[in-house]
Amino acid sequence: MQIAVIGLGRFGAKVAEVAASRGADVLGIDSKMDICEAMKDRVSQVVALNSTDEKAMRAVGVQDVDVAIVAIGTDVQSAIMTTSILHRMGVNRIIARAIQSLEGDILKEVGATEVLFLEDYMGTQIALRIISPHIVDRMPLGPDYILAHVSPLPEFVGKTLSEINPRATYGLNVIAIRRRVPALTEEGESTFQFD
Repeated sequence: MQIAVIGLGRFGAKVAEVAASRGADVLGIDSKMDICEAMKDRVSQVVALNSTDEKAMRAVGVQDVDVAIVAIGTDVQSAIMTTSILHRMGVNRIIARAIQSLEGDILKEVGATEVLFLEDYMGTQIALRIISPHIVDRMPLGPDYILAHVSPLPEFVGKTLSEINPRATYGLNVIAIRRRVPALTEEGESTFQFD
């Protein structure tokens, strides 16, 4: 998968790094040379350019990516212009970061297929983590379904699924179990690994 991440601040850099570590071909773009220099060993390619310059964007092949992520922070005008340029260039999936709902509406109008409100998302995640600390990670699959990675509650340890009966008791369907088994490190120390 080819991904362009435009804006390599904290958010954009993290997206670019994680995507690259998972095998994506990542093109990082930022207007600041020092930021690009710091990212050069973390992604496939990094380029210092002004993302509102359509000719420069075309010259580095942004039009060929599968997904473009507009991670420009506080420069709303540049984020909107960049999103519009990506749309005009024919990029099918454009994910743009927004701070305010009006900004999000404008980003959608100029071509963003998805808009991320990071503060809202992080606030929700922190509240959910506080309320349900046993849920390690969750991914919505639609309005009525969530795929979740759940750590077992203490009362589940040592019981079988039929004893717990998660479907009847909690309305949950278990689709996979990750077991933690004892292991030894190369130094002979006890540890656990997952099978």
